[in-house]
Amino acid sequence: MTGDLREATWLAWFAARVQARDAMRHQLMLISAVVQPVVLTLFVVAPLPASERTHALARAVAVLLVTLWSTAVWLAGNVLQEERFQGTLPANLIGARSGLVVFFGKTAGASAVGTLITACSTVLTAFALGVRASPVQVLLLLPVLVLAAATICVAGFALACLFLLTRFGGQIGGALIYPMFVFGGVLVPRDRLPSGIDLIPLANGLHWLQRFVISAVSGTPMSGYLAVAVALLAVYAAVTAYAYRRIVAYAHRTGSFDLV
Repeated sequence: MTGDLREATWLAWFAARVQARDAMRHQLMLISAVVQPVVLTLFVVAPLPASERTHALARAVAVLLVTLWSTAVWLAGNVLQEERFQGTLPANLIGARSGLVVFFGKTAGASAVGTLITACSTVLTAFALGVRASPVQVLLLLPVLVLAAATICVAGFALACLFLLTRFGGQIGGALIYPMFVFGGVLVPRDRLPSGIDLIPLANGLHWLQRFVISAVSGTPMSGYLAVAVALLAVYAAVTAYAYRRIVAYAHRTGSFDLV
């Protein structure tokens, strides 16, 4: 058991390192992880009047969350598609070693690189605009970043499975990602969304993380918001595991990876 765990850990770590190097060279990295957060931070934080500068930190974190979503999810979502194009998908899915471990490592590696570069871009831009956080606020924001990275990693894996389960994966992925900026309840507060649409953020873990950030910046951190985000992360993981099992079952049953 210990040997199997050690091998799985090493395999996931190796896969993460390989995918992280590939993600660094990805053409989307510069635009999504650097240009996008810098421009959004300038538009969202810079116009705040002096009387509302106390909200600048929460606004900057909102930018970080939505840009993390669009950057890391796209990078992670392309993992299985690239495996398919390179011809390594069959071996990884039904090989002697667990495909789940390999793909989890690859997804985690892509998500980690996207998270790191996006966070650096956002933090440096916000700092240049005069946004500051106290040591207590920094400590409160750490679990937010960890949960955001985990949520994005799982969402990226789910999107990777979606890309294989349907020929319209790219279109569906875009429909899931870009409306996040408006309807996700992160950049635009939920109470400013139209009736009916304001229910969408309730299923978004990043919305609950942003609500925790707002409460923390206000001086009354509400840990219940973090609990909801963790519960939603568990739901995302269950759905992702189901999608992955469907891919593997289909491959074993038909001997084909042309799922559509």
